[in-house]
Amino acid sequence: MAEALGCAASVLTVIESIAHITKYIRSCKHAPQESQLLVRELSYVRGLLTTLQETIDEQESSNDIWSSASILLNDDNGLLPHFQQLLDVLDLRVGGASRAKGFAKVKEALKWPFMESETLKLINTVERYKGLFELALDNDHIRLSQAIRDDVKKLSATVQDIRHSEFRKVFCWLSTWNFWSRQQDVLAQRVGDTCEWFLATPEFEHWKSGDSCFLHCYGPPGVGKTVLTSVIVDHLHTTLPPDCRSIAFFCDHADTTKDKYITLLGALLQQLIKDGCLSWVDVKDLYEQHQHGTKPQAAELMALLRSELKSARKVYVVLDALDEWSTDPDGLSLLLSDFKSLGPNISILVTSRPATYIPSLFIDDTRLELSPPKADLKSYLRSRIVKESERGERSFLKHDRQLQEKVEMTVLDRCEGLFLLARLQMDQLSRQRQKRAFIKALEDLPRTPDDLYNIVLARIESQSKEDAYLAQRAFVWIYYCREHASISLLQVALAIEPGDIVINEDGYVDWEILVSICGGLVVMDRESQIVRFVHPTTRTFFEQHFSGQAHSSESDLTRSCLTFILSDTFK
Repeated sequence: MAEALGCAASVLTVIESIAHITKYIRSCKHAPQESQLLVRELSYVRGLLTTLQETIDEQESSNDIWSSASILLNDDNGLLPHFQQLLDVLDLRVGGASRAKGFAKVKEALKWPFMESETLKLINTVERYKGLFELALDNDHIRLSQAIRDDVKKLSATVQDIRHSEFRKVFCWLSTWNFWSRQQDVLAQRVGDTCEWFLATPEFEHWKSGDSCFLHCYGPPGVGKTVLTSVIVDHLHTTLPPDCRSIAFFCDHADTTKDKYITLLGALLQQLIKDGCLSWVDVKDLYEQHQHGTKPQAAELMALLRSELKSARKVYVVLDALDEWSTDPDGLSLLLSDFKSLGPNISILVTSRPATYIPSLFIDDTRLELSPPKADLKSYLRSRIVKESERGERSFLKHDRQLQEKVEMTVLDRCEGLFLLARLQMDQLSRQRQKRAFIKALEDLPRTPDDLYNIVLARIESQSKEDAYLAQRAFVWIYYCREHASISLLQVALAIEPGDIVINEDGYVDWEILVSICGGLVVMDRESQIVRFVHPTTRTFFEQHFSGQAHSSESDLTRSCLTFILSDTFK
């Protein structure tokens, strides 16, 4: 009797869900013809379930007859829970906008949210469930049991594919900035066990143990703060117990968008979703409230963060390059206060340059100057030397142990303890094809990033006129772009010529060629495909370089943008 009553209640819930969803589908503007086929299939299932509910009600006294069918339908792996999952996905995608502002108010604004392939997949899935419910109505327990065993796993996979598509949509809506892509790209730059020294410092151990709520780590540009941050994030992610959480963000001076605070909060929420920490229902509700195209508000995202993190025993927040977030002490103080307000269980670690306005934010907090040991720099240099010696055009380095030692000693002496400078110096050496030229470049290695940038820029300008012009345009686009530019976007931008009616793909520049003509001053994140300067100091260098030609650079960008907007490609 209990199984039949529970089954009847579940059937009624599914019937009501179908009624709401079919109403929403009929209201979708410009819905394809396939949507009406989906409505018919859902309506057919609704009729089957209505008959099934009536049959179960009539047979309540014959418990033995319907107990098996009720269990097959309503247990954890039964038809009804799995079908309800499918309806939940439909409800989120189709019905969310209606509930956000009231059905009548946004009726005309509703759009069909599925691609054609997804719609057909939904129709096929509903048709298969229809067949299974028909077996249930026939009270054919044996065939029903066999069909459930054969089909439910496959049908669930289909529902999960559609649900994953929805997850990606909500994930990107929270923030256009994907933290995990950036984390993987930065962590990939780590060599061997470098940065392990930091994890063993008393300051970090006290911070992790909860003895100190703030840890400010500072060091000059190029000392390796961002890679160190990625190592800290990876360490926390792999060592924290289940009742603790860690969230992090890489601040970027290149991000000049007005909503970057919302981007930051959204990126933190993305990490919690990634870890399975955040309640999907809460995120889904917020997404549905903004189904008509608006972005979440900072207060809404902060409320979600507080709600999620309050259940954790300890929360570790890691912020890299705080000085690149803002040069306004009041703005930085407000940002840190917001994070403190997340709860008493918050511990915050911040990295920054030793700017004059930064220490005042951490007067009573633990501070640690970042000075990597020579062993770390040696590990990096040996890795680069091995890599360079394995290239065919530098076989002379592979068989000359004395020259390898000279490279290590010279770069170690001239890099001033900075990973960035060591990297740029090794890049300078890597461009030499002859042993004599290699040794001469080694003897003349500059000691500052700006000196190296000037050498690279001079070499770029000595290229062919076409290559030098293309490199200059690439630098201008990357420098002035208000949001991070992907390689595909940069390729389109560089392909635009005055008077173009259609943007010709024949003008696209291959990434490897672009890196070469730009002298290695631009890099691309492997995961996100975002193109950026090799280091924030590179942007600072170009800020001074472009200062005398800002008007002409901006005029060129304006003409290119107008050409694109007026082109048939944009239309």
